[in-house]
Amino acid sequence: MRIRKGKLSIELIENTDLLLEQFYELKRLVTEITKSPEYRALYGKTQVSEQPMLNNGVRSRGQHSMNVAIISKEIIEGIYDELRKSALEYIKLKKTSILSANPEEKERRLENLKRDEQTISAYYDLNKRIASLYAMIMGLSHDLGHTPFGHIGENVINDFMLGIDDKEERKKILQRRKMYFGTAYEEKQGHSDDYTGSLSFEHNEQSAILFQKIAERCGVDKKLVDVKKIILGILAHSRNRYKEIPDDLIAQVIRQADKICYINYDFEELRNAIDFRKVNVKPEVKEYLRKSVGRRIKYAEDMIVDEAIEKGSISDNGPAMSFLKYLEKVYKEPIIYQLDEFGRSRLLKGENCEREEIIIQKLLQYYYRNPGQIPTRNYGDLDRNENFTDRSYPHDSISRTVTFRKSEWDEDSIAQEVVSFVISLTNKDTYNLYHELVNSRIQKGKGYGIEPITQEEIQARLKMKREDEYTNMMMMVMLEELKEGNIMRSIEELDKIVQQRLKEIKKQNNMILSPEAEKAKKRMIEVDIPKQAAIDQELYQAMVEADSKRENDSPTNPDELEK
Repeated sequence: MRIRKGKLSIELIENTDLLLEQFYELKRLVTEITKSPEYRALYGKTQVSEQPMLNNGVRSRGQHSMNVAIISKEIIEGIYDELRKSALEYIKLKKTSILSANPEEKERRLENLKRDEQTISAYYDLNKRIASLYAMIMGLSHDLGHTPFGHIGENVINDFMLGIDDKEERKKILQRRKMYFGTAYEEKQGHSDDYTGSLSFEHNEQSAILFQKIAERCGVDKKLVDVKKIILGILAHSRNRYKEIPDDLIAQVIRQADKICYINYDFEELRNAIDFRKVNVKPEVKEYLRKSVGRRIKYAEDMIVDEAIEKGSISDNGPAMSFLKYLEKVYKEPIIYQLDEFGRSRLLKGENCEREEIIIQKLLQYYYRNPGQIPTRNYGDLDRNENFTDRSYPHDSISRTVTFRKSEWDEDSIAQEVVSFVISLTNKDTYNLYHELVNSRIQKGKGYGIEPITQEEIQARLKMKREDEYTNMMMMVMLEELKEGNIMRSIEELDKIVQQRLKEIKKQNNMILSPEAEKAKKRMIEVDIPKQAAIDQELYQAMVEADSKRENDSPTNPDELEK
């Protein structure tokens, strides 16, 4: 039986035994995901900020994933409730309209309507629960593949993947990608049968891989659970890689729920750092921001439900998404961007993001050269970060579940195994592992561990970012000039335009922090940054001294070397 309203219709499964089996298997999968090390580690990774500007309210990637799951579930339930209401109203109207029919026709039609009503009563609730469980699973899993320190590590891992030139390694990566995502998806990404095409890193693809590892580990029954449907929802939530609208309604909902969270929850911690009284914000925006987060989210959910019913699907350009994009623009222009000393606009990530990029880069390079050194860690080794307010983060020593199962990656490429290991780290894990490897390098010699970060490395990365920003702006200006037909401008003239644009961006994005946030920022710059620089310098000096001592102590006589 199909229930419909507007242009949207949904087929109800009319098999109680099958529905119950699906329900319990999907419910078990939700539990398996939330108890998995991959999901639980998300509570040790920051969501938007690299570290909090304020001491309260910093959001973790785990909180975000749970919020997306809950919002998706509420939207799906809202859609199903509207469809059920419409179907029952239709039956009621039909009963009234057939009163004038002849007795035989009337009895037959009333019997049909009664059967439809009984079908809805018997099967609707379980169908709705199954759909909402699919939404929960997709929401919980959609960000499993995110890196430590918010978005900081994504570009570093992407550069690492792009830099792999070993033919056999590339072939193995692309072969496994086909297994994970299917041939049709890989062809869309430009990966042909001869295993050519650009290797890259996208967190939605890594999330889909990790979900499949969890599903395989817990022995999910693929006859009862549509794994491909879940993978589609995970892949399609990211617009960077998955451009087109997915053909599955729940996947469309996940795509919108992620945006709802991003705008209304994740920006909230940043908004707390802004003094709105001193920022030029439109009156209607101030009015909207006076509402509670819950009311804002409910408003967006209702818009998505209405769009799904009216149009039969949910697009990226519909009323709900247009509204959310407008809000994002409102936030981004005067509010959440902070400028560093180089005039680069970025989210309130803190001042250590270059250092953390280098740490992730060093870890990737080291373990790619030494895959046998990838450690196996236990939950007992994961310390709770005091800034993460969600109590479900594993902070006890009772659960001893392994956080990275090396054996699960035996058939994958070395690069994929290394990336997956680094992604399994929390913010604090990443720092601890880096220092552990540096100390190992100092104690054991050049063949062990990694070299500490130097200030020259940090400055080189900053310089590279400034050059990238300048190059990107130059390309944008040149394209605009070509469109307008101004092809005779000199490089010097274009350079002046670019420099002026960069100054305008700096001026436009300038903002005022609240007094509390200013104190937090000042404290971080005056204490944390010099402290990290001093630690780096101390580690580097210890490495130089250890190398020098080893060289002086090493035997020069060939006979002594043989001994």
